[in-house]
Amino acid sequence: MIKYITHSQIDKQKWDHCIKNSPVFLPYTYSWYLDIVSPGWEALIRGDYEFIMPLTGSRKFGINYVFPPTYCQQLGVIPAHEKNQFEIDDFICSIPDKYSYISIFLNRNNIITNPSLVDKIHYGTNYVLNMNESYQTISKHYSENTIRNIKKAIKREIEFTDKPISALEWSQHKIEMIYEKKIQLRKKYAYRIADLINLENKEKQNLFYTAYNHSNNIISGLLVMIISKTAMIFSFSKKEGKESRAYFMLLDKFIKEYAGKINTLDFMGSNIPGIAYTNEGFGGVPVKYPVIEINRLPRWVNFFRRMTKKSR
Repeated sequence: MIKYITHSQIDKQKWDHCIKNSPVFLPYTYSWYLDIVSPGWEALIRGDYEFIMPLTGSRKFGINYVFPPTYCQQLGVIPAHEKNQFEIDDFICSIPDKYSYISIFLNRNNIITNPSLVDKIHYGTNYVLNMNESYQTISKHYSENTIRNIKKAIKREIEFTDKPISALEWSQHKIEMIYEKKIQLRKKYAYRIADLINLENKEKQNLFYTAYNHSNNIISGLLVMIISKTAMIFSFSKKEGKESRAYFMLLDKFIKEYAGKINTLDFMGSNIPGIAYTNEGFGGVPVKYPVIEINRLPRWVNFFRRMTKKSR
């Protein structure tokens, strides 16, 4: 039986035990992570936390939404023990009617056998890198373009440091890049990366790799968040950083230092061709996951949404 429970009813100790030991380990599904990126999140639970599904969302204009929070690449149904792909139709049917619009990035092990349960379904792509190998083995799978970009960054004689910078400063650089690319993201969501950086948790470690130009100005930054031996990367590159290919040097330095010390590098995406090409160039292996949409919105709201999109 699947139960819907509100945020205050979630047993976070049992929840995190399921996440930590799941064959489908996704670090951003820990309760303390979700508390930051989606305050007040709710859940669907089967059994004694044998299968769990976070419902991350918000309320706007009196309407409840489920949508993917920033800095979460996949969610969906997480099993405590199931290693193989499994169907989640019953979980989809159990999402409360109070949610009028539902958009979820499911995970690679989730299967919907009845497509009529959702209005739209397509597949996203993530990239992961096995970090259990030596650096020599991993770097053999670098593409020619990746090797060329690393050499280019080295020739530019970029200054490099692995000393931490403040969470606020790192976030500000990231937000500058987001706005430079004209990505629509509200500031309160953008600054949640600072909250993630500042959060103290025994399962989490922050690593900073920063590149400077000859004027001692930051041109590129790489934040690696290691959670339970899985690394997630967040980055920014300003115009000079992009031209100098600083990101390639920073990521290569991390891989060189942590090869054989952790299990996995999760690139956190991406479906954007240029980013996907870069991830694959470091030896990242593509992993497909389903993305679903269920629209229960009133007709007038859908009409307003369509008009808003056309006016942009």
